Amino acid sequence: MKGPFIIQFVGFTTSLRPNEFVKEWDLYAKRYPDKPTATSLLQQSFTRSRFNYVSKHHWPIDDFQFSFTNKRRSDFFHEQHVKVVQAGGYVELGKNFIPEAQSDLLVILAFIDHNENDFEYYDELKHVSHLNKYQAFYENCLFGRVYEFFTTEENWPSLLAALKMKKGNESGLYRGCGIAETTAFLLDEVPHK
Repeated sequence: MKGPFIIQFVGFTTSLRPNEFVKEWDLYAKRYPDKPTATSLLQQSFTRSRFNYVSKHHWPIDDFQFSFTNKRRSDFFHEQHVKVVQAGGYVELGKNFIPEAQSDLLVILAFIDHNENDFEYYDELKHVSHLNKYQAFYENCLFGRVYEFFTTEENWPSLLAALKMKKGNESGLYRGCGIAETTAFLLDEVPHK
């Protein structure tokens, strides 16, 4: 992807099974007439964190039309038990790591409060293979920053424990849902109106 982007983070809280949720999420994501250039969906794993799922949407900064001010911060999927929380639009701080599709790296997302100012703590954490940093683009974003830590299977518990010790962030372990592969067969079963 070339050029500056706004990365929109959306959190989901649900009791639906993964396949049921992915089907509903795909329908929810298709509601936007101007689709983002890239979308990914992460599912919470092993830990209890604020969101069961987090989707990440890349929008060209010049073509960003998603409205944060005219809509409530949270919403629900129709007739489903899924709470949607708009975390807001963020810009990348520095060059970001893009994992390969078959990467064995796990993702720990840390949603950092607006009042946090000790960013060196996050930059100096051990057991990190790669770190992507995002800063709020709008004043009304839910968090001041979002950090995306890439780590290995053996190192994630230590990294997550270090994040949980630090106040001012909400963090959890997430795994990719492989949306392209997952939704391909599910969409055949979904009745389109």
